Amino acid sequence: MGKRSGVKSMNRFLKTLIPAFLLVIIVSGCGNGSQSETDYFDPMDAYITEIGETNFSPAQVSLASLDTSNHLSILKGLNTLTPPRLYANTHQTFIDQIGKWTSNSSQASAILKVTEPEIKNLAMDFNLTLNGEINCETVSNLNSFSTAQQSSDLSNFINSSPGADIVLFCDNLYAAEHQIQVAFDRYNELKTDRKAVVDDLLSTQ
Repeated sequence: MGKRSGVKSMNRFLKTLIPAFLLVIIVSGCGNGSQSETDYFDPMDAYITEIGETNFSPAQVSLASLDTSNHLSILKGLNTLTPPRLYANTHQTFIDQIGKWTSNSSQASAILKVTEPEIKNLAMDFNLTLNGEINCETVSNLNSFSTAQQSSDLSNFINSSPGADIVLFCDNLYAAEHQIQVAFDRYNELKTDRKAVVDDLLSTQ
């Protein structure tokens, strides 16, 4: 009887210990110990809100110099945070892709200024609606036409040095926009899953 009682006591202890141990791991986000949970999630949640409200559309990248001060402010803030290990890849994606977007937007804008006359003429040839400006959306549409229709003028532009460069920079912007959205969704997914697991573990205590 003594042995059975001891085994039951041990089982009860383990049932309490294991969820508590898992709770510590999950609450810390498999953390690296260099930054407390509040030190990361409080400012990061604020940056996530800013990212959600910031325009990363390549369609806004035109001849006019784009104000990227908000993008750079978010990037600077993200670089001051040390994410828990579980969030490290997503956090780094934000840093890499927002940096990529900011860099490529300025380079795209500079080339658009040089290629505006040629792009405008090509856009008129293909009856593209410009809405008063040339932007990366215009370039993307022209690039799509270049693979679907035979046009020596368009082909020559796409294969020229400034033409190929503007296509590349605009494509990079679309890719970065997509990756930022993926990271945004992944961060919120991790937070939701983490809260659900924590709540479930707490309910068993």
